[in-house]
Amino acid sequence: MSDAVLEHMRTRYRVDAHWLPNRQSAQTLADQATAWGRMAGPADSKTWVGLPLAVHRRCDKPMHGLANRIAYDGAMVYGTIAPRADKETPARLPTGWIHASGTSDGNWVPAEGKALRALLALLHEDGVNAADISVITPFKNVLENLKRLLGDTMVSGTIHTMQGKEAPVVIMVLGGNTDGPGARDWAVSEPNLLNVAATRAKRRFYVIGDRNDWQNRALFCDVMDLLPLQRLPEHEAVAMTQPQ
Repeated sequence: MSDAVLEHMRTRYRVDAHWLPNRQSAQTLADQATAWGRMAGPADSKTWVGLPLAVHRRCDKPMHGLANRIAYDGAMVYGTIAPRADKETPARLPTGWIHASGTSDGNWVPAEGKALRALLALLHEDGVNAADISVITPFKNVLENLKRLLGDTMVSGTIHTMQGKEAPVVIMVLGGNTDGPGARDWAVSEPNLLNVAATRAKRRFYVIGDRNDWQNRALFCDVMDLLPLQRLPEHEAVAMTQPQ
C-alpha cells in the first residue's frame, strides 16, 4: 500500500501518524498495544516490550547476545540447538562487520554495494545457496538500489518487512546519507530495528557500513564487540578508508 493511500486512510479515520505501518514495525505496534510487558533497552532510552521472550531458540550466539543486550536487558536465555554438521552453513566468514565507506547518493552508498558483491562472491565460493541468504536494509532508497544490483532473489526488503521471517545468512546493508546525521540517527532511534535485523539470522549476520561512523552511534556503540571487523579477500580492490 502506497504512502499516499496510507495517509488518506489515516486522515479519513483520524488515526495518529504514530500508528502508520510505514513508520512502525508490526512488532513495535503489537508491543504498544499489549498491557503486559516490561521496559527494556539502554538506560537512557528504554522501550516498552510486550510479553518479552524468555528463551530464544532461533539464532546463534552472536545474534542472541546482540538482541539480549540492546532489547532485553540480559533477560533472554540462549536456547538454540546447534544444527547437525550437514545442516550447518558452509560460510567460512564469522558473523561480523564489513567496513565500507564513501559518499552517498541519497541513502545509497555505492561502496557498500561493492562490498556486498564481494561478500556474496565469497559466500558463493563457500557453497552457500542464494536461497539461504537474505539482504536487508533500513532504507527504501537503498532497497531500490539493491534490487537493481541483485534482482529480487536475495533482497528481502527493509528490516520492517523481514519481521517474522528468518534465514541462515542475513546481510544488513546500512546506507544512510553522508551529508547529514538525520537518516543514520533515525536508524538507531529505537532498539527494535537492530534487534529485528540481527534475530532474523540463524547462523551468520553480516553488517556492511562505515564502521568509523556507526560505532559512535546509539545501540551500535554497545554491541561492536559482538560484530568484529571481518576482511574479505576480494575486498582488497575496493577503494575504502580503513576503520580506526
